[in-house]
Amino acid sequence: MRGIDLPEDPIAIDLGCGPFTGGLALAVTEIDRTPRIDRHWWPDVSSVTWGSAPGWRPVVVIVSYLLASPTLDARKLIGELEGLLAKLGRGPVTVLYTNSPWPEPNRSYPTFRTALMDAGFKQFADDTGSIEVERRGVSMRRELRYALFHRGDRSTLRLGGE
Repeated sequence: MRGIDLPEDPIAIDLGCGPFTGGLALAVTEIDRTPRIDRHWWPDVSSVTWGSAPGWRPVVVIVSYLLASPTLDARKLIGELEGLLAKLGRGPVTVLYTNSPWPEPNRSYPTFRTALMDAGFKQFADDTGSIEVERRGVSMRRELRYALFHRGDRSTLRLGGE
């Protein structure tokens, strides 16, 4: 794609991924640039282990339809995500949120958005739209709500008066 700088070797986190659709889409998109793809499934964010030292790799977090759960604590989820991001590194983080456009499945979204913004994320999009999907040879339009958040690299503390 012209005019778009794609991140080098991103880490993809698909929260509530089910079949890992979003993560697989990223892996397929980047497969020519990142031939090593590791996939791991954990029961919750706090149980994730990470063997690599924290670095500056970009992270893409996909949150699709997870907030539709009536039992999800959105603020706690962002707190756990912040703990995971600290394990992964200090690089830029982009969060893509998608859900049904209807109010009920988005009832936790205001808390989710506020918690992300409290964690230093800026919101770049919050809208509804539609996509064309094909199921069993039949093309149909699906409405969705989406939002995009981003936080740049975490700066390092300069010591010694520099």
